[in-house]
Amino acid sequence: MEGRLTNVDKVLAAIQEVAGVVDANRSKAWIEQARACEDVAQVVRRLGGAVAERLSNELSSFPIHDPLRMTWNPMRMLDRQDDEPAWTRWLANLFRLPMAGTIAWSCFCKTVAASIESQTVENGEWLATPTDWMAAAEVAIQPHCILTERATGDGGFMDITVESGKLLVVVENKLWEGWHDRPDISQDCSYKRWARRATTGDQRVGLVYLSAYEADQEVQRRDWAFITWAKLAQALRRALRGRFQESPIQEALAPLWHTIAGVEQDLLGFRLDALMQDFSKGASWRRLDVLARITNHLEESDGE
Repeated sequence: MEGRLTNVDKVLAAIQEVAGVVDANRSKAWIEQARACEDVAQVVRRLGGAVAERLSNELSSFPIHDPLRMTWNPMRMLDRQDDEPAWTRWLANLFRLPMAGTIAWSCFCKTVAASIESQTVENGEWLATPTDWMAAAEVAIQPHCILTERATGDGGFMDITVESGKLLVVVENKLWEGWHDRPDISQDCSYKRWARRATTGDQRVGLVYLSAYEADQEVQRRDWAFITWAKLAQALRRALRGRFQESPIQEALAPLWHTIAGVEQDLLGFRLDALMQDFSKGASWRRLDVLARITNHLEESDGE
């Protein structure tokens, strides 16, 4: 449980605020209470520092090629780490790669399947089920079947569409914002209508909302599966586990490692280099919330 502590700074700030009020009164009883607050603050710092140190030591044992140890990634190198269209193009091109693309697409499909496994969807006969998604995970997709900025015919443009066997997929990539609805039609309905018109024969439709954040009630829309970049990064970690130790990264798989690094470092804020700078200043407890999030992320990627 220690590794899951958060908001240490807020706790200390509250204690210090109380101590300030007590000190302003200058009475003996109040001064004693101020000292008690300071004692509590010291305990928070000491225990928080100990937990932070333990988690830091665990992270320091990573193999030298772990994405969290990478000091750069293509997105940040090109100053596109906050650029939504750049992430869209990156994912589409990742799917098109011969070897890495097969793994990335499989991880994507399995992540979507897991997200909708217990979801009850109306009009589900035309929508892809978890079984459909798991089947698609085993089917290699041709590069020409992956398109970006595809027109809907009513003035909209879909981020990514993929045709894989009996599955027609629409991916809406969001980083920091929600839906961009128009006065005449909502964005999700526009894409859904296009997908219904575009399906042929026994094709099923998969509607996916990919975001840097968990979808809240305002964002959630019927018939859409909601996944996060964090979940995709965890799936990629699971798929790549055991493929490297201290040896160089296999060239064909390098784009996958760079994807994980970009997601974890820039979308999730897991910058170990910045954390180590804070640690060198003797205030490791101030970063306990970030260390706890990193630890939880890695535990979930291990399936624990």
